[in-house]
Amino acid sequence: MKANYGRKRKIEERKGNSADMEEQFHDSAVDISQFYIFSLSERRKCQPSTLTKLNSVGLNPSIGACMASRSLRPRLFNQIPQTSSLVNRSKVVGREEDMWEIIKWLLSEKKSSSNNNNNNFSVLSIVGSGGIGKTTLAQLVYNDEKVENHFGLKAWVCVSKDFNVVRLTKEILESATGSSPQTSSLDLLQTKLKEALNKKRFLLVLDDMQKEIYERWEDFRTVFTFGKPGSKILVTTRNKSISSMIWMQDTPLMTL
Repeated sequence: MKANYGRKRKIEERKGNSADMEEQFHDSAVDISQFYIFSLSERRKCQPSTLTKLNSVGLNPSIGACMASRSLRPRLFNQIPQTSSLVNRSKVVGREEDMWEIIKWLLSEKKSSSNNNNNNFSVLSIVGSGGIGKTTLAQLVYNDEKVENHFGLKAWVCVSKDFNVVRLTKEILESATGSSPQTSSLDLLQTKLKEALNKKRFLLVLDDMQKEIYERWEDFRTVFTFGKPGSKILVTTRNKSISSMIWMQDTPLMTL
């Protein structure tokens, strides 16, 4: 027990000197963010050159600090799953009827007649269980030639479990304009997106939307009212309650 306590104390002391260590690692061309605490068996996988560099800056490898190689997945990093708009149409079988139904809706000029919101856009939710083909269906219509020619601006983002308004707004800007905004201010991001959407008919795909957070949806959707009438938002989700959250009068729902 005393040995374990002493080891724990050493680790805490090292953490307290993290600022000094980071400066030294910077000089050594090693990123301290790549260092994690691993088990004994994982420490043995460290390369000799890594152990030498750790020793050179006063970090004892015996306490469990080891550089995370590509074969060792960092325990502290939770990556958000991503999807792409690209699809190999020749390998897709079926869903033709569903695809043309969505394309017909996308090309229609009819906008929502909701009495509560002054919208220039409509929303279609594609609801179904995981793996049934929601994303593939969205990819097919997103890349259709008629759809390409109809919309002045298109964007695709994967929402997943993290409905972060700042992240999503930034990714929409990147997808639509090809530029990467260097700010985390929601006001600045939405102002830039408003300028990009101004007088343009847009298509936005929100893929794999998993959580229904009404307040965040309202903050998120406001900027899209500045697009040209006939704009569309296509949502894929496993959760039918999400389609209720984003529901607007005359907005269709497709269940797979």
